[in-house]
Amino acid sequence: MDFIKRAWVEISIENLKYNFYKIKALLNKDVKIMAVLKANGYNCGDVRIAKELIALDGEIQFAVSNVEEAIQLRKGGIENPILILGYTPPEYAYLLIEYNITQTLVSYDYGLQLEKVLQKEQEKLKIHIKLDTGMGRMGIRCYDENFHDAVEKVAKLCNSKMFQVTGCYTHISTFYENDLDSLEYSKLQFSRFKRITDDLISKGIYLGILHCLNSAGTVNMPEMQMDMVRVGMLIYGALPQINNHKGIAFRPIVTIKCRIGKVSDVKKGDYIGYSRAFCADEDIKVAVLTIGYSDILRMGSGKGYVLINDVPCPVIGGVCMDQMVVDISQGGEVKAGDIAVVLGQFQEREIDFAAMAEFLQCGEEEVYCHITYRPTKIYV
Repeated sequence: MDFIKRAWVEISIENLKYNFYKIKALLNKDVKIMAVLKANGYNCGDVRIAKELIALDGEIQFAVSNVEEAIQLRKGGIENPILILGYTPPEYAYLLIEYNITQTLVSYDYGLQLEKVLQKEQEKLKIHIKLDTGMGRMGIRCYDENFHDAVEKVAKLCNSKMFQVTGCYTHISTFYENDLDSLEYSKLQFSRFKRITDDLISKGIYLGILHCLNSAGTVNMPEMQMDMVRVGMLIYGALPQINNHKGIAFRPIVTIKCRIGKVSDVKKGDYIGYSRAFCADEDIKVAVLTIGYSDILRMGSGKGYVLINDVPCPVIGGVCMDQMVVDISQGGEVKAGDIAVVLGQFQEREIDFAAMAEFLQCGEEEVYCHITYRPTKIYV
């Protein structure tokens, strides 16, 4: 591979394909997949990931956070449906039309605002209507005393001359937990969604594709898959094991590596790092790595280690912007130019999401989000 090997991210296309087919195996025959490509495809490269998935399933759909991400995909040659999960300021509705992007209606008032600015457009705006069934964030609140009001509002939006409804969805908040109360709440949210969508459909209202499952829900409660599932972490193999109640194996697609820039001996009593963060209590051997917190945000917030020669080597003296130091006393023969694994597998050992999350002091599901633009992304 022809690239500058300082610090880099290897993205496994083989594991991406493995994860995709694992997901397909969980779904009924006609259930569609919407792959979530937020944050530049979880920092794995949204356009490249999209193209690889389209090669596996030409009918796949995509979801992003905002209009900028959607336009980036379109400019990258992606023609499949793209849904914006978040808010787009109404004054930019013309971009949604221009780039053939589907917008989530995050509230009834937002729908009315969009209608006003769409009066001058020649085409209808494709929309998915979001229903709040108990997450408490975006969407039209549609349960208990709000049920009948929500039915009226959704019907009005669906009958608007400004919109082309292509889907309706909700976000269930408790797919990650496995306690009885959480399981019952997931079922309650699903029943609320079913009640209002069934009612609307019985009245002749077209809602398009119905979907409520995210990655955790797709694994844990596939009986709720409806017409489509929205999968992000599953595609990237990043769903924490604690949230994977069925124990279905997915493969992380990311390995992070860097070079060793220097090897040296440190005497007992010597200091390493800013503010004398580490003091050697015995003679040790150390390596300086060519990676820092500008490559992986928050790196060094907690205790961490890297793999060198398949040996865990603890980080000492803190992490700076471009470098960090590790104790290689047990690492065997090590020299400048050798490779260290910061996340992923070396030979027999692996630094998994749990270990990396401890190092970053974040949730396992956040790990990919801390990879910055700086490390070169290599597809292998």
